[in-house]
This record gives sequence, structure tokens and C-alpha cells, in this order.
Amino acid sequence: MPIVRSVMDGFNKCIFAYGQRGSRKTFTMEGVPENRGLNYRALKELFKVSEERSGCITYAFSITIL
Repeated sequence: MPIVRSVMDGFNKCIFAYGQRGSRKTFTMEGVPENRGLNYRALKELFKVSEERSGCITYAFSITIL
């Protein structure tokens, strides 16, 4: 995910779901164990990139979920 990789390069990002009630925002963000949502996929990518770059840089993660 290019947007997630840009976070690792120092850019701030915010991912949110907006829409009317019942439009499956929670599913989009969280998903289910068999089909993870955006939150889980983004975190997986962040940790993957962090591991790839571990030889040259150390990252500290801070996440807020409302």
C-alpha cells in the first residue's frame, strides 16, 4: 500500500470511514478474522516495512483509535 509506505517515510496520515448508519464502515475498517479490514492490513504493512528497514533505522509506532 503506497499510502502506508509513505507513513514510514515521515508523512502523517489519517484513515477513517465516513457514511450513513449501516453502510458497513466497521467491516471496512475491522473486517473479520478470515477477511481483515483496512486497520489490520495497514498495521501488517507497517510492521513489514519496519522489519525490512530494521538494519538501518528504528521506528516507534503510536496509534489512536476512536
